[in-house]
Amino acid sequence: MVTTAFRVPAGKVGRRNRQAELWLAGAGLLVGLLVAFDVVGPFRAVLALAVWLVLPGWAVIRRFPIDDAVTRLALTVAASAVVSTGLSLLMVWTDWWIPTAAGCLLLFGSSAAIVLSSPNRALVEQWAAAAPRPRRRPRLTPRVVRAALLAVAVALWAVALALIDPTDLGDWGLLPRLPIVLFLALALVLLVIIWELAARPIDSRLMAASTAILVLILNGTANIVETTPRLPWSYKHIAVTRLIDVIGGVDPMSTSTTGGRASSR
Repeated sequence: MVTTAFRVPAGKVGRRNRQAELWLAGAGLLVGLLVAFDVVGPFRAVLALAVWLVLPGWAVIRRFPIDDAVTRLALTVAASAVVSTGLSLLMVWTDWWIPTAAGCLLLFGSSAAIVLSSPNRALVEQWAAAAPRPRRRPRLTPRVVRAALLAVAVALWAVALALIDPTDLGDWGLLPRLPIVLFLALALVLLVIIWELAARPIDSRLMAASTAILVLILNGTANIVETTPRLPWSYKHIAVTRLIDVIGGVDPMSTSTTGGRASSR
């Protein structure tokens, strides 16, 4: 059965994406205020992580003509990590360890950059070209089936996380205590990846989502269910962060554990 596709108007796509940008900027302002006033809680942690992964990078990447949506998202997250890491290193090397003020400044500045600068016409046309086209008479395609299987895998993984009891471990650790639904979820994700690799053309968004979920299940399950960090270098990071917090900085050229010529303030 042949379906009929419609062209998405550039103006409509531009307004929709602009609204999403403004929502992102608003979320950045909200997180900045929560950090500035030291409002704690699980809501702040989740929202801050999501905003921090997207907002600083999108303020930069939005200016570049990138066609693929998955590529834009990946570059946005990477750019956010680069900006955050660069800011942290600058504070450490200059002995100006003011993470709260610097984080708020970065969030407010990124939000202002998005609000005060509208996307150009070429970018709006690019958004329109990359936007999914609405279709008449949708049908159950193999791509839809793969997406549904991936959603089922995520649901099974969530159920498995609820069933795992990290306090009831035997001589062989966590692995024998993993419920069967976790392995079913893992099998479904692998099935989707293999099926997608055999498909032509490959859906980059579905492949990226499947790969990310596979990595999350394999490497995130134990870290999510356990109540304390399980990797030794986590405590090294905590120790270095605590050192910077106490003495104000470290000397990047020093190998001593006392922070070299770090200031004593």
